[in-house]
Amino acid sequence: RSPAGSGHWVRTIGVLVPLVIGEVVKDPDQRWRFIRISSVAMALISEAMYAHKVQKERERWDNEHGR
Repeated sequence: RSPAGSGHWVRTIGVLVPLVIGEVVKDPDQRWRFIRISSVAMALISEAMYAHKVQKERERWDNEHGR
């Protein structure tokens, strides 16, 4: 699986989760809380994927340049 494909799915899920929460959770306070939590979770997942990508690129560069 390509990292770009994974990033696409994370972004797609991040957009759809608030819509699903809005349909499933009826209590407005709970709904807002779950939407905030899901937004933070998606941001953390996205950042972790980006950091992993950068680390792999640096490792590849180091291997190619003998470092």
